[in-house]
Amino acid sequence: MPEINKTLSCINTNNKVQADRVVPCHYVFDTINVTCEGFLTACCTDFENYLVYADLNKTTLKEAWHNEIITSLRKKHLENKLGNTLCNNCINCSYSIPSPLCREYIETEIGEETFNSNSVEKRIQKKLKM
Repeated sequence: MPEINKTLSCINTNNKVQADRVVPCHYVFDTINVTCEGFLTACCTDFENYLVYADLNKTTLKEAWHNEIITSLRKKHLENKLGNTLCNNCINCSYSIPSPLCREYIETEIGEETFNSNSVEKRIQKKLKM
């Protein structure tokens, strides 16, 4: 996320990370990430469950891996049309407020204050002092 790069002094220009970003992200195509609740999420950095697409307590891994939700997200990655997904913030260094793939699984609602530079920097500094 760009605010972390800025605070931790990573190489950046106008909060855009200078890196060769690979689009599409390989995680949605070849990685399985299971949360402690048993949810299948598209990314290991999905701390608030915005990319959860299945509950492994209720479905098989095979069914989940091929379900409509993750298939749609994979298509968005192939077309680089990530819009209001959490993936857009990562790949395109965006500050957009994402929508969860499945609202029933989210841990914490992401709002305007989430991307407020001052509050983010304060949270990071507080963690660094711990």
